[in-house]
Amino acid sequence: MKDGEKLVTQNQKFALGFFSPENSSYRYVGIWFNQVSEQTVVWVANRENPINGSTGVLSIQAGNLVLYDGIQNILLWSTNISSNESRAQLLDSGNLVLTDEYNRSKLLWQSFDYLTDTWLPGAKLGLNRITGLNLVLTAWRSSIDPSPGYYSLELDPAGSPQIILYNGSAKYWRNLPWPWLLSKENNAYIYTMNYTRDVLYGSYNVKDPTMITRAVLENSGKCRLLTWHQDNKEWDEAWSAPADRCDQYGYCGPNSNCMLQSVRGPDCTCLPGFEPKSPTDYHLRARWDGCARKRNESTCRNGEGFLTVSGVKLPDTSVARMNMSLSSTMCEQECLRDCSCTGYTSTNMDGNGNGCLTWFGNLWDTRQYSEDDGLNLHVRVDRIELAERSSENNSTEDAKRKKKGSSSKKVLALTLSLVAGVLSLGLIFSYYWSVKVKQRKMKGEIKRQSHNPLSQFTNSIFRSFKESSVAGELIQSRENQDLHFFDLSTIVEATNDFSFTHKLGQGGFGSVYKGKLSNGHEIAVKRLSKESGQGIEQFKNEVILIAQLQHKNLVKLLGCCIQEEEKILVYEYLPNKSLDYFIFGHVWDSWTEDKALEIVDFSLKEYVSDQVLRCIHIGLLCVQECAADRPTMLEVVLMLCSDAALPSPKPHGFFPRTTAAKEEVFSLNEMTISTAEAR
Repeated sequence: MKDGEKLVTQNQKFALGFFSPENSSYRYVGIWFNQVSEQTVVWVANRENPINGSTGVLSIQAGNLVLYDGIQNILLWSTNISSNESRAQLLDSGNLVLTDEYNRSKLLWQSFDYLTDTWLPGAKLGLNRITGLNLVLTAWRSSIDPSPGYYSLELDPAGSPQIILYNGSAKYWRNLPWPWLLSKENNAYIYTMNYTRDVLYGSYNVKDPTMITRAVLENSGKCRLLTWHQDNKEWDEAWSAPADRCDQYGYCGPNSNCMLQSVRGPDCTCLPGFEPKSPTDYHLRARWDGCARKRNESTCRNGEGFLTVSGVKLPDTSVARMNMSLSSTMCEQECLRDCSCTGYTSTNMDGNGNGCLTWFGNLWDTRQYSEDDGLNLHVRVDRIELAERSSENNSTEDAKRKKKGSSSKKVLALTLSLVAGVLSLGLIFSYYWSVKVKQRKMKGEIKRQSHNPLSQFTNSIFRSFKESSVAGELIQSRENQDLHFFDLSTIVEATNDFSFTHKLGQGGFGSVYKGKLSNGHEIAVKRLSKESGQGIEQFKNEVILIAQLQHKNLVKLLGCCIQEEEKILVYEYLPNKSLDYFIFGHVWDSWTEDKALEIVDFSLKEYVSDQVLRCIHIGLLCVQECAADRPTMLEVVLMLCSDAALPSPKPHGFFPRTTAAKEEVFSLNEMTISTAEAR
């Protein structure tokens, strides 16, 4: 096969041929999606030996698939197998295979054993101890250079198997350990795990064979699962990692738990039985070195036990031991017997209620999830802390019981008072209306009316009682008289049960979905997560505030839904472009064109240019698209109070987007501002 020719699969999904990365003259042999408008390469043969020109030839010689320079006759790449007769075929899965010419079932070589930066459905990530193959993903060095880059994704077999993303030789991100790794289904994907003495690998498949999807490790160190939408001609993101700072390996140091706060950023706390290595730095939030075992704590055969941390990502299991035959009780006893055991978890690994993981030494890379998404970690503590926690729990339960009894009485009294007040108000209005009707009849002024104000008032009262107390407040608010209350079933139908294909983005308070009502009207649905920390009072205030705000740069709030445990906001849908384009676009353009002072309001007649530029600079840092890049409020204060050089801002983002946008190159303003002051 010569440059300019290509081999296409029977289902027309993949193609094999010669290509050049964007803005590069080098030629490579690779496999790409044949039905995707923008060329998306999923495998490269000669990623370390490019062809300088269009002289490459791919052929089978002596049973090997070889690539060489047709003019200089230089070998650039080979499958390097021993076979007399072979046959090459590009399968519908995107796998390029070499089979025996006379025995098609005999596989000699396949591209799925030599992954580059893309993991396709059906391909395996893992280790084959028989063949010695280590199936890993390696990112491109840059967008125009497919040679191996700095980041790699591989399955670590030590302890309990887990997928680890490396930056060079350093761990950068870690997935959940087996058996929780790739062990369940979702709406579109099926994940599987094969774990034996000789073979260890994870793989995934799609339920819809026509679905075009890929998992790619980008040169930035981001791992993303993407799906191609033919109608929109773009890649949609279904999942990515690392997602935030708590996802970065060991962000809080050893024996710590990382909790992501929506405003302050990551918050590091010590696991039970541990204390900050540097208490001063911990209280000042200057830095975080992790935690160490509390002083004078005795946890070896001295009445010690375990405290449970619920809903967490389990610590790094490379130093853990796995025993598939131990029950939960036996797992606890096993850890207690060994004084070096720092914690354990138990789960149903074998389907019979057995399975035990025990940790030794420091507990690394633990983060907080919700109780539904996370797992329970039992951490070893001494008898004193065990007794203190038991006493605290008993006190809390007593307080809850007392509060519950007191609250019940208050609710009963409040309900009776409210009912009496409403009935009294209804009688007053009824009397008032009957008097007015009699007066109008006497004066001959009575006219036909299609709507009865008393009926409207009574209906509004009944509607208020049907909704929650907060919904009642919203209905009675004059500013929100046009606010529509959606039924939960309507929202579920509009978003296809909150399908991930309808998902527009996700933030600290929940997810945003695109929906379509039965009348064809498109809406944007903001579904607040239960873990967002936003209470019912804050939700009410948000609805009232946004409903009052009307601006050309703000989407209109159409209504809300308060039903069961759901708190949902419904907005008008703004197609094509996100709000940041309208709100911040001109500011970003002015900054990159060194015209930032043009955005200053003319009412500021006199100002110091350097100070204004610094404020704009800090403001752009605060609206960067990736939340992990944005400074905390403490860092903002330090920036405003000092003259230290600031990092260059990255492109802004008004709210997270899930579409994979085409890469753009920005010319960034890298000005540093320094002023000299006398002491």
